[in-house]
Amino acid sequence: MRRFTVAAALLAAGSTWAAAQQRPQFRAFTDIVTVDVSVRRGNQPVQGLKAADFQLSDNSVPQTIEMFEMTALPLDVTVAVDTSGSMVTMLDPVRGHMQQSAAILKPGDRMRLISFSDAVTQLSPFTPVSPGFLVPPLAGGGATSMYDGLVAALVPPREGDRRHLVVAFTDGVDTMSVLGSEALLEVGRRSDSVLHLFLITVSGVTRPPPPPVDWRLDTRSRWSPATVEDAFFTLRDTARDTGGLFQRLFDSPSMPEALRRAIEDFRTSYVLRYRATGVARDGWHAIDVKLVKPAPGTTIRARRGYFGS
Repeated sequence: MRRFTVAAALLAAGSTWAAAQQRPQFRAFTDIVTVDVSVRRGNQPVQGLKAADFQLSDNSVPQTIEMFEMTALPLDVTVAVDTSGSMVTMLDPVRGHMQQSAAILKPGDRMRLISFSDAVTQLSPFTPVSPGFLVPPLAGGGATSMYDGLVAALVPPREGDRRHLVVAFTDGVDTMSVLGSEALLEVGRRSDSVLHLFLITVSGVTRPPPPPVDWRLDTRSRWSPATVEDAFFTLRDTARDTGGLFQRLFDSPSMPEALRRAIEDFRTSYVLRYRATGVARDGWHAIDVKLVKPAPGTTIRARRGYFGS
């Protein structure tokens, strides 16, 4: 088990963020860009597509696409759980759902568990999924370092050509992160992870706890309450920028289906790769992915862009 204080989380995330500003994390090597693309019709994945079925542009310049088989690259799944006091009633269900969802993964895939409350804690590192895989206990209570926890989940050490999915459960209330919403947005745009984020409405919890009585403690480092309304847009935009999903869940029974669906959606996504051609290397690159002949009711979801260097 690895436990980080808030300061340590800032150090780890800050150093990775700084490194990400120097090179785009999801690019396997110079000028090669990899994009996970989810294509669905209703609740079902659209299968059997080829590279010629997609159109992809980089800063409005059409690109030549190569495509990996869906099963060619192993998966790393990070489950990030808000274990603060407002989420205590959800912890046992989340742990059980993780145990069930591990069965969806295949040999070569790995799962990691991170919790965030007063501190960001890696409860288990990336562990190969096997019949004896066990999810460690989740202890609840305390304040919420939501932004710190999500940043830590998005920036794991790069280990070979693996795909990384982050599935996060939180009520969206941050009370003590060192990093802010801007940092989360920036890290999401620079990481190679896909974030599926589920905003949990916990029964009986409608607002964050009151601020400290002493106004002198009401500082960014000690108290930074983000209401659900404040966090909504940041969390939604971060998930969408990575090519992931943002969804509200209103009850515990919805959680196992949400986790299973996130993993299956990621597993059945297409992996497109192209050599960036005809565009300047530096700066923000907007990516646009479309189907050549979209069928009625088909939706497509992909990363919105990347930073070149």
